[in-house]
Amino acid sequence: MNQLWIEMAWKSTIVLTAGFGASYVLRRAPAAVRHFAWTAALAMLVLLPAVAIMGPRWNAPQVLPASAEAATTVVVGGSERPAPARVGFELIYLAGALLAASRFAVGIARTLRMSRNARAAAHAAP
Repeated sequence: MNQLWIEMAWKSTIVLTAGFGASYVLRRAPAAVRHFAWTAALAMLVLLPAVAIMGPRWNAPQVLPASAEAATTVVVGGSERPAPARVGFELIYLAGALLAASRFAVGIARTLRMSRNARAAAHAAP
């Protein structure tokens, strides 16, 4: 079950990234076209669990040490080679959250700039 959650997380990230990409490419298109693109992306998110469960499965082979001897660290010449750094799920999540927050920040900045440059309408009541 945990594997299904991980699979849904990365597949939904890809779908939403495609939705944001389509939204960016269609920024000058009519609102109906952009709305359709987002509706299609969100519909795919709703259908994603069913497609993942009923669809074909592909499992990459897992590389695990064959024995405890293969998992031990060999020290040569008194220095130990450090393990390569891994990017954790936390950093990927943080990057996505910062990307979403930056999109909101840009929207807020544009709204503030628009309201600062606004003038009262000539026909408006005082």
